[in-house]
Amino acid sequence: MVLATIMIVIILANIVLSIVLSQTRLTHHQVSRIQAYYAGLAGMNYALEQLRTGNWTAPLVYSLSDSSFPHTIRGVTIVLDPPRNAPPCNSTACINVTVDYNFTQ
Repeated sequence: MVLATIMIVIILANIVLSIVLSQTRLTHHQVSRIQAYYAGLAGMNYALEQLRTGNWTAPLVYSLSDSSFPHTIRGVTIVLDPPRNAPPCNSTACINVTVDYNFTQ
């Protein structure tokens, strides 16, 4: 009877440990994704400010890698597509921001 009780407790402990470890990995991945989102948002704001002040110069592709980024963020790439001749606005341009981040378990 004691042996059976110990086995049940061990099995339940393994199940709880597995659930806790799984939630830890999911939480870490979610934090990495949120950091990448805000790094991309910062890159977009950087591009908009450079365009607003007239400081954006060729090339139309900028890569940012800053030591102040979290360790999961490798870099931010900003691509400014030239203005399109599509109605209704002939002077619009697209800003594409790509964030390269890593997730390690």
